Amino acid sequence: MSIVKNVSRPHTNRRRILLLAVTVFIIGLISTAFLLNLNEILGPEEQSPNPPIKLLSNYVGNEAFSAVLPEIIVKINASQYSLPVDLGKVNGYSQLKNWLDITLEQEDFLSKNGFVVLRVNKFDNLADFYECELGLGMPIMITTDAVFHTYHVLFDEILKRIEMGELIDELNVTINALLVKAQSEVETLTGTPLENASKLNLMYLEVAHALMQPNFTPTTDQAKTELQLISNHSEIWWSPIFEYKEDYTQYVPRGHYSENRKLESYFKTMIWLGRMRFAILKDSINNIVNVKQTRAAILLTWMVTGDKDVYAIWQRIYKVTKFFVGVSDDLTFKDYLDVLNEYEVSSLNQLYNVSLIKHIAQSLLEKNKAKILGTYASTYPWLPQGRELERILNETAGLRFMGQRFIPDSYIFQQLVYPKVGTWTFPRLMPKGLDIPAVFGSNLAKKILMKTEAKYENYTIQLEKLREELKALSVRNWTQNLYWSWLYTANTTLKEISPEENYPTFMKTSAWSYEKLQTFEGTWTELRHDTILYAKQSYTPVLSVPPSSTAYVEPYPETYRRLTGLINMTLNGLTSLQLLQSDVNASLRKFMRISELFLNASIIELEGKTLDQNMQKQIRQAAGQLVEILKITSEKTRSVTIIADVHTDPNYGKVLEEALGKLNVLIVVHADEDGKLYANAGPVYNYFEFTQPMDKRLTDEEWSEMFNSNPPEPLEWTDKFAK
Repeated sequence: MSIVKNVSRPHTNRRRILLLAVTVFIIGLISTAFLLNLNEILGPEEQSPNPPIKLLSNYVGNEAFSAVLPEIIVKINASQYSLPVDLGKVNGYSQLKNWLDITLEQEDFLSKNGFVVLRVNKFDNLADFYECELGLGMPIMITTDAVFHTYHVLFDEILKRIEMGELIDELNVTINALLVKAQSEVETLTGTPLENASKLNLMYLEVAHALMQPNFTPTTDQAKTELQLISNHSEIWWSPIFEYKEDYTQYVPRGHYSENRKLESYFKTMIWLGRMRFAILKDSINNIVNVKQTRAAILLTWMVTGDKDVYAIWQRIYKVTKFFVGVSDDLTFKDYLDVLNEYEVSSLNQLYNVSLIKHIAQSLLEKNKAKILGTYASTYPWLPQGRELERILNETAGLRFMGQRFIPDSYIFQQLVYPKVGTWTFPRLMPKGLDIPAVFGSNLAKKILMKTEAKYENYTIQLEKLREELKALSVRNWTQNLYWSWLYTANTTLKEISPEENYPTFMKTSAWSYEKLQTFEGTWTELRHDTILYAKQSYTPVLSVPPSSTAYVEPYPETYRRLTGLINMTLNGLTSLQLLQSDVNASLRKFMRISELFLNASIIELEGKTLDQNMQKQIRQAAGQLVEILKITSEKTRSVTIIADVHTDPNYGKVLEEALGKLNVLIVVHADEDGKLYANAGPVYNYFEFTQPMDKRLTDEEWSEMFNSNPPEPLEWTDKFAK
């Protein structure tokens, strides 16, 4: 089963791969920060142990959002130094030592590795860190974590503004209009074979209306009971309306949706509309069709698509959320219309025919494209395990009003837990955050996982299979929406660096790969936090800094290049959707210019040249501008202490929580072109992963309290770089 969802593949032009003595760069992938047309054919290069990175001109994104980036060539030739390093000879280190109260253990690690991450537990947002560092005149560093976090803050703020300013009102209008239609349809169809189906739709829409408008009282006991279960959000129980089990713990508003009542109501309503299905099958083992719910789905399809104003609003909401997160993982109104057209069904009387309904149901199952099990379902030991996931996905197939979206990381999790991995007697019930980078190609993540996960039958086979699926994806696939593009940008941090390459000395240590693994996990956690519902301005002057304060950029040019494309996609997409507010426009454009500055600086550093005073001044100013960008958002949005539950195991009633605590501080030692040593410091993520009872899914506020009072132990592998 392919990982690609509803994305057309572009014609692939020939690409010649340059074989290098030490490493292989797949030029087409590494050069394309969101490619629209792969039309670059690379010529041969002279082989070298330190090959250039060629970043070619190309188009990024697709549809309404595209951009062109210039050609960039980097010769990796950074100045080197010997380890352990004498910290007494490192410029700027004494300042950092006094500011951060560096311990002997931390100092020893820094000397031996050329970098260290300090668990300082001081800064809850990036703006505070850079304001403090700039104000004290400390040697500053721009980290990849800092720019990823800035994008997260903007993404979250933009999405929240769109929801508050447009989507909530549009959803209200849609539900109100459909509720009136449903009430009328019940009156019309009472006494016909479609009576129960019409009443099902009425109850469904009454619940949605009551969630959006808490003063509304439903007319049926089933809808009232449903609302009570949602309000309690404490268990998996039988839905009184749909008569299958639902996980009501999912209705706890999380992410930015816990900020106010309006967002809380929107969250619960969209969860209801995204999770509850009009089931095609009543019994997937014996293939028994759910006639009532299939009829109800058809009636609802006609109700929505038959009113051009209602359908236009539905399409608007879907299009906006698709731009951010992607396409639905479930059957849509269009799928139902297509099947109805195949059978030439256009009248209510035709729905009386049970045999016809069963044929329609089978055709709908053939169109079912779901790849993620997003709800409660049971598996049985006497059934063939190789086909169990497919059977379960059919069991949970059906129309969802605004289905939750297909995202690659949830697909990876689905493919790496039972029934795909493990046996009935020894199942793998809970994935790990490291599964994602391992599938994305990180051999380090795979190495860590093999110590504990290889014991599960089929784990290694499934992991390799998923790796091959991802390798087959084109850049067009990776840039189909902001969610995928964010992951595509994050993937640059997983690059494995050989000791023979002339990258900065600290980047060639084994411990550095662990630190970048945390960068990936950190930005992925922010991504899941921001999209938890849909997946399955003050001015701060630039602070004056003493001229002796140095500036450094963590040298990952491809990260900044792809980030520039991602920011541009965001700008152009919001413009196309007519959703771009003036302060957001200014912040995104400023962020894009800053990202280009960091790209240029990182190239200079990798080429072994010294950043001149003007460039370092611009970097310090850029840090101040990051503060300005962050401060168009609320203090809550700026907080780095966030959490997202990403997987549910009903067997033991647990959820997998991915969380970030207060910022850690990264110190690196680097050499200029004359061999002079400098130390610079910048903020990095503080990543946690743990399980939590499913009826106690944590909000950001609850996690912040937990982190400050009784935080979980850091993950063992983070001890490789954090002290």
